[in-house]
Amino acid sequence: YHCSETKDYFEPDQIYKSDRYGFNNPDYVYNEKEIEIVLIGDSFVHGSCVNQDKGFAGNLRNLYKKKGIISIGWRGAGPLKELGMLTEYGIKLRPKNILWVYFEGNDYIELVREKKYKILENYLNLNFSQNLFERQDEIESILIKQINENINKRFKLDWHDENVILSYLIHRAKLWNIRWNFFYRKNYTPNKNDFDFEKFKKVFSVAKF
Repeated sequence: YHCSETKDYFEPDQIYKSDRYGFNNPDYVYNEKEIEIVLIGDSFVHGSCVNQDKGFAGNLRNLYKKKGIISIGWRGAGPLKELGMLTEYGIKLRPKNILWVYFEGNDYIELVREKKYKILENYLNLNFSQNLFERQDEIESILIKQINENINKRFKLDWHDENVILSYLIHRAKLWNIRWNFFYRKNYTPNKNDFDFEKFKKVFSVAKF
């Protein structure tokens, strides 16, 4: 469930059924004898806010009339997460081509954030893998448990489908944009001068192998 690029405020958002690994593809793509292309990237490759057949992978499938084109992108991903995508899924799918999409608008920000997490830094080690491709049942079990816990304990869902106008006004009254710009933005948006170019080069050096 995610946003819609073309909707007005009170129209439904986009809903898609993910593939067997949780990515934004029709599941039939894995039935092909040959995988032509695997795409890696952030929200653009994920296909956020558009219909499944209108994302990068969907457009390529329509353009080339080939089903074996798979997106393993995810919104908010940066270079280290994308190296993880390559390690855990991209290589395992044995595609003819890998298309890695870099977005200069914010991927430098994501790298600054990601290098704080040891699990992501581990992907700079050529021998590291969590074997996620073979652990889907375990992943789904953990996700279902966490989602249920978050819904019941942490998230206070105050958007009411039966009265979207009231909900919209309530959200505006909370002045979220003002709070974000004055109190939160600095903590969540690193300065571009903090970009670790050596780390960035190492990511692609490891990816080449």
